[in-house]
Amino acid sequence: MMEADYELAQRLQAEEQGELTIEERSKLFIELMDKRKKHFAKLRAEEIRRKPPTKAQKRNKDTELVKESFKKARVLQKKAGFYESSDEL
Repeated sequence: MMEADYELAQRLQAEEQGELTIEERSKLFIELMDKRKKHFAKLRAEEIRRKPPTKAQKRNKDTELVKESFKKARVLQKKAGFYESSDEL
């Protein structure tokens, strides 16, 4: 971010000397704005990841874990032969 500001400052100084055309200035401005957008999007994403999960998110995660554990238990029980007779019905 600081590099972009530094480059922009240098190029603006060159602009004062009349070295940059309007197209070059507009291109530099667009590049700067794109970098700023990406930078702030990255900051927002980090902030969202830092927040603790809500109660509903915790509940959903716990529910998924319980379902997975029941599936694993069911597979183990089938391997051990507990459910073979009920599958024939």
